[in-house]
Amino acid sequence: MSKFLIRFFSSNRHFGEIEKKIIDKIEANFGDSVHKEVLNTSWKHSRGSETHFEVHLVSDKFENKSILEKNRMLNEILKEEIKMIHSISYRLLPLSKWTVKDRDNLNIKNPPCVNFKANKQLY
Repeated sequence: MSKFLIRFFSSNRHFGEIEKKIIDKIEANFGDSVHKEVLNTSWKHSRGSETHFEVHLVSDKFENKSILEKNRMLNEILKEEIKMIHSISYRLLPLSKWTVKDRDNLNIKNPPCVNFKANKQLY
């Protein structure tokens, strides 16, 4: 695992099996990226502990790629994990688009799940 991921993920919380696989595959395929982040956002939903994820990546591998091409690239890398989860969102930027503004605002604004009313107190 890269120094950044170790620093970012160094907490006392336990990583689930799916989350660990996603992190390992991101590291294997984007180890030289300047920013990589995997967020388990399943706590917002009542589906379980490993159902919703966000992946934020900045890589020169995304240069001159359309949004669809970048998403397909990640979908291919994570195809086995995607079969086991409900939702995954990407924020994929080429290095040339990585600005100070992006560094401070990589949040993904996802719509609430169908179970939003059941989880309203979480938002």
